[in-house]
Amino acid sequence: MVNIGIIVFIIGVGSTVVKTANWTPFLPYGWSGVFQGSGDMFFSYIGYDTISSLAGEAINPGRDLPIAVLLTVCTATVLYVGVGLVLTGMVSY
Repeated sequence: MVNIGIIVFIIGVGSTVVKTANWTPFLPYGWSGVFQGSGDMFFSYIGYDTISSLAGEAINPGRDLPIAVLLTVCTATVLYVGVGLVLTGMVSY
């Protein structure tokens, strides 16, 4: 929770100093750069392996595991996109 709190704090405070002019061009490496970055981002999820290894502890793993994995991936994606937008908006490419 501390890590997520710090990330949300960075997004909140950093969004006050974002300069939208820094986002031009928005995709400097094109779509190939987007797909390369998304491949790297997939392996940066910290909680994904923890959820998968706790499958034996779940009461109803058939229902609980897909929900947990989906929530983990969605939460990490939203935070990663938020930090990416704020940092690229604060500092010129």
